[in-house]
Amino acid sequence: MRNKTIGSVAVLLLISAWLLRVQAQTIDFSAPIPFDTSIKKGILPNGITYFIKYNKRPEKRADFRLVVNAGSTLEDPDQVGLAHFTEHMAFNGTKRFPKNELVGYLQSMGIRFGPEINAYTGFDETVYMLEVPTDNKDLMEKSIQILEDWAHQLSFDSLEIEKERGVVIEEWRLGRGAEQRLQDKYLPLLFYNSRYAERLPIGTKENLENFRHASLKRFYADWYRPDLMAVVAVGDFDTQWVEQKIVQYFSAIPKSIRLRERVVYDIPSHRTTLYGVFTDKEATNTTVAVFYKHPFTKEKTIGEYRNSLLRMLYFQMLNDRLAEKLRQPNPPFIQAYSYYGNIGARKTYAYVSLALANENEVERTLLALLAENERVKRYGFSAGELDRAKLNILKMYENYYNERDKTESDNFASELTRHFLQEEPVPGIAMEYQIVKESLPGIELTEVNALPARWLTDSNRVVIITAPEKEGVVLPDTARLRELVENFRADTITPYADMQVSQNLLSQLPDKGKIVAVKKYDKVNVTELRLSNGVRVLLKPTTFKNDEILLQAASPGGHFLYPDNDAMSAKYCVNVVKESGVGKFSAIALQKALAGKNVSVSPFISEYMEGVIASASPKDLEIMFELLYLYFTHPRLDTLAVISWLTRMKAYYANVLVDPTAYYSDQLTRIVTQNHPRANRIPQPEMIDRINPARALDIYRERFANVADFTFIIVGNFSVDTIIPMIEQYIASLPASKNREKWNDLGIRPPIQAKENIYKGSDPKSLTTLIFTGPIKYSSNDAYFLKALEEYLDIRLIEVLREEKSGVYGVGARATMERIPYTYYQVGFRIPCSPDNVDSLVNATLSIIADIKSKGISADYLKKIKETHLRELEVNLEKNNFWLNYLQNTVIYNDDINRIESRKKQIETLESKHIQQIARKVFSDKYIWVSLYPEK
Repeated sequence: MRNKTIGSVAVLLLISAWLLRVQAQTIDFSAPIPFDTSIKKGILPNGITYFIKYNKRPEKRADFRLVVNAGSTLEDPDQVGLAHFTEHMAFNGTKRFPKNELVGYLQSMGIRFGPEINAYTGFDETVYMLEVPTDNKDLMEKSIQILEDWAHQLSFDSLEIEKERGVVIEEWRLGRGAEQRLQDKYLPLLFYNSRYAERLPIGTKENLENFRHASLKRFYADWYRPDLMAVVAVGDFDTQWVEQKIVQYFSAIPKSIRLRERVVYDIPSHRTTLYGVFTDKEATNTTVAVFYKHPFTKEKTIGEYRNSLLRMLYFQMLNDRLAEKLRQPNPPFIQAYSYYGNIGARKTYAYVSLALANENEVERTLLALLAENERVKRYGFSAGELDRAKLNILKMYENYYNERDKTESDNFASELTRHFLQEEPVPGIAMEYQIVKESLPGIELTEVNALPARWLTDSNRVVIITAPEKEGVVLPDTARLRELVENFRADTITPYADMQVSQNLLSQLPDKGKIVAVKKYDKVNVTELRLSNGVRVLLKPTTFKNDEILLQAASPGGHFLYPDNDAMSAKYCVNVVKESGVGKFSAIALQKALAGKNVSVSPFISEYMEGVIASASPKDLEIMFELLYLYFTHPRLDTLAVISWLTRMKAYYANVLVDPTAYYSDQLTRIVTQNHPRANRIPQPEMIDRINPARALDIYRERFANVADFTFIIVGNFSVDTIIPMIEQYIASLPASKNREKWNDLGIRPPIQAKENIYKGSDPKSLTTLIFTGPIKYSSNDAYFLKALEEYLDIRLIEVLREEKSGVYGVGARATMERIPYTYYQVGFRIPCSPDNVDSLVNATLSIIADIKSKGISADYLKKIKETHLRELEVNLEKNNFWLNYLQNTVIYNDDINRIESRKKQIETLESKHIQQIARKVFSDKYIWVSLYPEK
């Protein structure tokens, strides 16, 4: 049994051992950061750059991107919003794919619009993304042709432009609200006389409604050009073949001759601090933000990369302090966080301190943020803090390195996108890990402690307050903010007192239990164990990830077992324990004790279940089991920490219901549950007051006192023989009795039919929910047919409500069949749109439903659904999370553990009539219709 002491002595030993390992190694910090040799980089004669990398995760998949180094800051005055509009037009007609044929073709290949076909536009870039299967060479070639079409062959059909106006205006409408209105007010202050303040990518409604087609085409002609483009290809493919095709198709793009200068705009400097106080009637929280703006510096040498490690260490330690302050009695903020990074402008980064403040405590929160920054500036961090931060960062990079051959392709594609746009170094994780291992030991405390003197400046500082506009809320004006900041006194600030953590997680090991039965499920490579305390364990070893082991344990029960007077204490009992810690460890001490460990253990309680979700790297697996054992057997109550949490929770939720969407969601819950007192409503302060910490701890203990009806599922990179001793030590030893429980059905049921309009907010936008629901006899086939129906509805809703009617930006359906607390189906539609279009779009949705019931679906749509589901299954079968959830469902519903073997056949044998039949079962003329409208 290895030594489990985790504390300052152990940290020193680990650091010492680490120093010895790297002692013989040397690194030239003046050397340039190398470029990953596994990546093929080329530049075509016309100026287009390309990057190609082989990567086998996910298998038989490729991630393609067209990266355009042009965004909204390059728009002329008549083009505001048209960089983003151009991106939309890429999906509405190209030379090879007229009108909407591009999306239709990709859907027929099993590729979803949204998750696997998408794009985004920022201030400085536009990026198009395709994730496609690689086992179809024709599709692979077509995908590269699509990228080429996007690069220089958009159609800009006049009719399609006019149709897309409505879609983009709906996207603009969807983004409106208090947050956007406040952003419109404070960004000009933050961006200070710069182009960024005038060129938000979404644009203005006025210009979106009135721009000339020629302005749109001019943006495309000016900025979609070879010298500003890169093609990124990462995936499980023949790299030589991919390079050949990229060269073949992209070399055909002519080199641009007359070039407009591609300006990268600055944010002008200001010598003094800028202050702003902004309010909105629908704002839900009071925020305090302090920005210290600095020029962005590119990392070109290994020494400059080392500087990024200094920043990481600094902000990890500072944020640990802020998190610790949150748990103090009467904390000065509800939440707080600091970081150094991009604020939207390519050439400007910032040191940012953010906090949510209690109402009427803006001054206190601002002073607290200034004080924590000043505490570091004056006294620095401690050696113990630095040691823990180093261990955490080393562990993070170790995880990246261990997963180097199991990293998803989209991660590499994103990295290469940033490399092209911002010259982010791409040394490859092997080199990066080596740099980190050799750099971290030599980083001295004095180096980190010197950083705030450079960062915390009066010039280029911006202080921004946003808050609800409501009676009784008194805010400082800008003169008062200036007075507070300029007269801030640091002489009362004391050094931070670090907490020494030197105990074992467990004072002593529990008495081992034993395994009493073993069963194998060879088809799915699962081993079932029965333990001496009654626990059932399902083990599925995998090689999908090298550094990941997932655990989930659950038992029938839940907080619905408790009466109304205990409802809030039962619902939030897990929160009380998590705020308090376990065993001898407070929550803060536990975080310190786990420094350098890749371990997470989180208990949960829902309406009908309780359990634990956990994860660990193989190296830290036993630590995970120890912590899990503590959460079952030694929860504790830290009264001061819990009171702090309750105070913050009440402050956070105090104004939530002034937000129209939150209010609508809460009212929808009221309607769907027929105003049941135990419905999952948004908590209000008077509800939070009903949480009794002592009673919550008692309930938690009751829920986890008897492990006999728990099933533990473990999936990931382990061997059964290696993990069994830990299961005997930490799970088979958990207390148990012969009692067995069942969840409690409180009789919460939706109405058969309801129609209600909710009036809230001032923005000209609506949100409509349609729900079809009712009891149904469960069958595996019907459950799958319902998911196929959902897939079809998603496709048709986009085609009709978005593409044909231009009435929505995003729309979707969700169809489920549930078996707890009774067997029922639910098909829901969510339609955000203009208030003027609610009735017509609801009628269009009902027409889609009527067509399915009367005609079924065509062969083309059936092919799209089947291809999509087959591709999805292929990818999911190589994910630990998928297997964890699948096995959990087999336990909860007592399903055949081998049923996954028939899933492929179930998809392949899907017919149009199956979707028609399930549609007839679930769609009737009785449904719930709830719409949100702006207040009259």
